[in-house]
Amino acid sequence: MLKVRAIAVGQQTYSGYFDHKRRVPGEEFEIHNAKQFSKRWMEPIGWKPEGFVPQAPPVVKKEEAAVTEVNAPSGARASDGLAI
Repeated sequence: MLKVRAIAVGQQTYSGYFDHKRRVPGEEFEIHNAKQFSKRWMEPIGWKPEGFVPQAPPVVKKEEAAVTEVNAPSGARASDGLAI
């Protein structure tokens, strides 16, 4: 048995599905062999799968965050400009 931990995938509330269960980020569980390992949403604990490179968390630059806040609509209503 190989121990793994589920890692976050985007902004989903669960990481993946294994052994008839949805796995949430941070949950530790065991897989039967290395073929069941998914580098997309699993992180190995105490072993290293062939060709595995750990994922770094996404980095958001301050400039990008500032642009998003500036471009966000303020005071807009859903009915503005829409003919119903």
